[in-house]
Amino acid sequence: MVIGRDFVWAHMGKTGGNSCYKMFALVNDGSLVIDDIDDPAKHRAFEQESRAEGKARIMNFRRLGTWLISHNTHMAVWEGLPNPEYYIAEGLAWCRTGAITADELLSRYQFEDVKHWILTEYLGEDFISAIGMYLKIGRRQKSILRGTHENRGYAKILDKFDPNSCKKGYERNPVWATLEKKLYRDA
Repeated sequence: MVIGRDFVWAHMGKTGGNSCYKMFALVNDGSLVIDDIDDPAKHRAFEQESRAEGKARIMNFRRLGTWLISHNTHMAVWEGLPNPEYYIAEGLAWCRTGAITADELLSRYQFEDVKHWILTEYLGEDFISAIGMYLKIGRRQKSILRGTHENRGYAKILDKFDPNSCKKGYERNPVWATLEKKLYRDA
């Protein structure tokens, strides 16, 4: 999570958050409170942070298919999930406590109150647009931000999955599907 004077950014995993931490470090004018990138608390929801009250809420988002692939592959690599293909095909996200829908995870973040969305696929431009409303971002910084995107390539492990053919995932996650359609003009 990153807390500014007038905004708070919540980090839902596998949506480009680690790249955003680097971006926030670049534009920090000294007013930001930035969670440690290695602290699991960085994924807390708005309601878990009292300093979020009354501030504009900002969050990242990505298309469901690529999110499911990234999330479940990450869990396979780092948490030992034995069969990520099953969860991806079923439109589920595996967590230490068991399988959940993407809708369940999204609802934990009170997404209805988000004022600005940063889309993973347009990370640099969306970051500049959203955060630039609250912090001064110089021309040189913008140039660097446009090229910032950390991707460890977990999805390459499961490259046989087509993120655009995630029918069961969209059926199982209607809230995510509706939000995706709203945020992506071509959805």
